[in-house]
Amino acid sequence: MTARTRATSARIPAPRGGVPPLPPVALTDRDRVTLELARHGGDMILGAVLRLDGPPPGPGELAEHLRARIREVPELTYRPYGLTGKRPYWAQDPEFDIARHVYEAAPPAGPAGAADAALVAVLDRPLPEDRPLWGVWLVRPREPGAEGYALCYRVHHAFQDGLAAMAAVEALFGPAPGTAPAPLTTGGPEDAAPGAAPVPGRVVTTRLDSGVLFHAARATGVSLHQLCLALATATARQWPALAGTAPLRANLGISLRPPATPVRPIGNQVGVLSVELPVDEADPLARLRRLVQGVPGERLVGRARRAHRLRARWPVLDRIALRRAIDPRTASLSVADVRLRRALEFAGTPVRHVYPIPVLVPGQRLFIAWTSYRGQLHVTFRTDRPTPELDLLPRLWRSAVDDLRRALDS
Repeated sequence: MTARTRATSARIPAPRGGVPPLPPVALTDRDRVTLELARHGGDMILGAVLRLDGPPPGPGELAEHLRARIREVPELTYRPYGLTGKRPYWAQDPEFDIARHVYEAAPPAGPAGAADAALVAVLDRPLPEDRPLWGVWLVRPREPGAEGYALCYRVHHAFQDGLAAMAAVEALFGPAPGTAPAPLTTGGPEDAAPGAAPVPGRVVTTRLDSGVLFHAARATGVSLHQLCLALATATARQWPALAGTAPLRANLGISLRPPATPVRPIGNQVGVLSVELPVDEADPLARLRRLVQGVPGERLVGRARRAHRLRARWPVLDRIALRRAIDPRTASLSVADVRLRRALEFAGTPVRHVYPIPVLVPGQRLFIAWTSYRGQLHVTFRTDRPTPELDLLPRLWRSAVDDLRRALDS
């Protein structure tokens, strides 16, 4: 950061609310490209939908909860400055007010499951650039007096990547310091039919028992991440909007943080790797073997980090590589494995389900994101436009699981 930027940001006082003062952080080229994509029509807001039982809180109660947790994630007081200048940067907002980050949304009418309705309710909601680029949406049940609700954490991808967003979710909705996690409750009837017909829109979800997947992963000697990539491949090869696309390449997000680095820094620190999916292979086990050969776990991560270090010496190469990777002509599909490491709760009520909210690059046909939480794999499918084939995606994913199980049993 230049002396001019430091001098400018030094005049910005620390935020209120007991959050310690922190130094400014320069926007990286990666952050700028992400902001530029948002201005050209991409929805570059990611996050998570948390489903809970019981009566929903009021916005004031939600704001008080967040106010008590914000000290654990003081980075959430940062907002962008100087976006129209040559040296934009992140710095703490002296007017930070947690109430300006609490929103309410009503789910649309329709036959969709509760998670799908909550996702549709918050999609395309903007994040004002005059404050930190995140918010929590309270989505009440459709019927007055009904119980069960959603809390949706949404954040701009230029400000946080998926790992940082999930770390913020854990800080805001994990168990309070010094307390034991709340007991787990079982699912209610509103979520009894995973993959219910979606609300007319561009997003749908499904979930299934993680134990089935862990058994298949052990039987084949692969990671859960590689297994889910195989399921994504099987889903894409059968989905009419992508069927017949060969070769089919997918964008795979890889963290560029050095090993053991805390997931706290501001900014987008994820690299994008283009991976060819073997959609021409009909046999589930053969398809998995070919995929593992192309995505060899930690060796792939190591190569990504070495490439990033090389590009860091010549930023122009990094910008070219990033723009090419997110070009929809390069990859029609993106996939992401979103990790959660803690059980979540709100006011003593355990979070029952967590569905990731993926971003969507303009023109990209499909984004599949998944997370494993409390013994279940939660999957979100997001398309770039309303499509009649949307409701096929959960069924195709579950069918891919059944095909793999049959292949292992034969």
